[in-house]
Amino acid sequence: MHVSAPLHRIEEWRDGFFHSTSLKSLGLHIQLGHEPGGYCRRPRPTYNNDFVIIDVHGIHEVGLDFCNCEHEAPHFKQLLCAWCGNHISAGQAAEWRACAGHGHDPTGVGATQEGELVVLCPACPHPGKNLPENWETSDHQWLYASFFTIDANFCLKHRLVSSNTKDPGLTRGWGYFVEERKYKTYLAENSNSLQEHLRYVGDCQKGEKYLNMDYIVFLALAKFSCLTNFNLSYDIACQWHKKLKNCIHGLPIKLQPGEENVFNFFIPKFHLAAHIEACQTAFSFNWTPGIGQTDREAPECGWANINHVAMSTKEMGPGARREVLDDFFRDSNWKKTTVLGRIMSCKLSEALKAAEDHKLVFSKLEASIRELDLGVSSLATWKAEIEAWEIDHTNLNPFERRVDVMTLAAVCLELAQQDARELEDGTAVSLRTELSGSMLISTGIDLEHSQHHLRTDAASLGLHATDTQRTKVLTCSNALQRHIEVWSAIQTLYMPSVANLCATGFVNSSNDNNNNSGCPRPNSDSGKAEDLQLWLPSEICGLVLCNQKLLELMQFKQQHLHGQGANTCVKKMLDTVEDHLMISHAKYVCARKALMVLSDHVDHVSWDQKLQPLKKSHLRPMGDFTRQLQGTAIMSWIWLTYGLSEDDSEGLQDSLHIE
Repeated sequence: MHVSAPLHRIEEWRDGFFHSTSLKSLGLHIQLGHEPGGYCRRPRPTYNNDFVIIDVHGIHEVGLDFCNCEHEAPHFKQLLCAWCGNHISAGQAAEWRACAGHGHDPTGVGATQEGELVVLCPACPHPGKNLPENWETSDHQWLYASFFTIDANFCLKHRLVSSNTKDPGLTRGWGYFVEERKYKTYLAENSNSLQEHLRYVGDCQKGEKYLNMDYIVFLALAKFSCLTNFNLSYDIACQWHKKLKNCIHGLPIKLQPGEENVFNFFIPKFHLAAHIEACQTAFSFNWTPGIGQTDREAPECGWANINHVAMSTKEMGPGARREVLDDFFRDSNWKKTTVLGRIMSCKLSEALKAAEDHKLVFSKLEASIRELDLGVSSLATWKAEIEAWEIDHTNLNPFERRVDVMTLAAVCLELAQQDARELEDGTAVSLRTELSGSMLISTGIDLEHSQHHLRTDAASLGLHATDTQRTKVLTCSNALQRHIEVWSAIQTLYMPSVANLCATGFVNSSNDNNNNSGCPRPNSDSGKAEDLQLWLPSEICGLVLCNQKLLELMQFKQQHLHGQGANTCVKKMLDTVEDHLMISHAKYVCARKALMVLSDHVDHVSWDQKLQPLKKSHLRPMGDFTRQLQGTAIMSWIWLTYGLSEDDSEGLQDSLHIE
């Protein structure tokens, strides 16, 4: 009976009473690889004959022999196939995961220090292991700075299953989790402090509280107490860092950093795009020396790797859950370590090529600016501003915009102010009280933009469009046609020659060379609102006479609305859906064509040199603005356009300065 139940606890009568003993001491061996009771010609005992099985009712030392016969299975398969396979699974959930050989420490398992069971990162600075001698006195301390990325995972939830008293786990902060008792004590003692209320995110008690993050972060930093420079990345670093200095004093003494420590705060590059512009400049990795090209989004990759065990671990007891997750974290880090050399080699090759590409384009940009009389002094001034800000961030941030971007609303305001000045001077010539000449042009261009939208929506209907979709497009078309009819009635007052063009049915196609540029040619014969020709001043130049004032107004709006759009077109287009991206392309093409026509009649500026043709290949895919924040995108031809830097526009010079 004992042979088939090798984990029975037995006692031996000796010296007048029962003594506890084991089947192993009585000579029982478990033979793997054969049926129970079977004979093995070449049994092979386990190493040092010290195999241990953890069962639900205790720990058992057993005699175990592997099968070493011909065609034998690997040892781990023999264990899994054996009768005791079910019993060793409990051991794998606890004892097997307490790795790194600390169970054999001469001073005992208790001598293990916090964090000693983790896989060390070979890329992090470890004095005495991967740092040169006298690194502390080096003038290049940025080389020996440590990077810490802070993040929380809300997928790894845990139900109130069991308790730390019933399931404390075998490790005490030896792995990736903090030591539970000290952590909970700190939270209990500080949860009602005034500082915590000031530094709390949201009102959810189970949320990402600063109090928790402070303890966890500075416990990790304490392992690198010999270092002085720390780069901390957090998706809410802009708020977290504000009162951090005061709150540090509430941490346990051993976690408090020294006065000599320097902390730099950043926001990961993918998250940075969701912040306001002030955060994008103040907490960007791109603007800090000694950082290199890093995005600090690695925790997101780690969460994606660990989230598949969230459903099983949330039902475990606290101790078992921590040790299972520790094992997964350790496995992930070990895999990253084994491929680090190959990955870094590829990244280095990419970085060397990218550095040359960026250097070449940057030299071209500087050369175009130096062509100006004041270009050299401007570059010197900008460089001085950057160096001053890098030393002290309280100085003027050179990467912040100092000129408001010209928007459609700003253009309309400028036109309205121009009308107001003319009324005040008595020079206004308004043929209709409700619509001045400037508003006529502004409204006309808005109607042209609406036509682009409607044409795109109509083309997207397809053969199997629903009645609802067709109704929506038709309703928009009817409304647009009514607006155009009202606008056209007023247009004939300011531009009488348009009536003759409409009467003769003339279609202007003189400027439609290479119409595959992306600006569709209207077809007024179709009778559709989106195809009606509006006869804006740029369309009738050279055909009939046009009021000089209207030409100037047309050029003003086209230049500031669409011309400046070339400076920001990439960002604006990438912030829209793909349909609107193509509409923006058409707007730019039409605006450029109009400017070239108008320049012959107003200021004779050669717009075909200032603004290059925008091909569809120049349109970058969705998400490219995030890539620009990541610092990897090559600057557009827009910044290198011949003569662009000679434009003394305050907004354009500000953009060149930032670029």
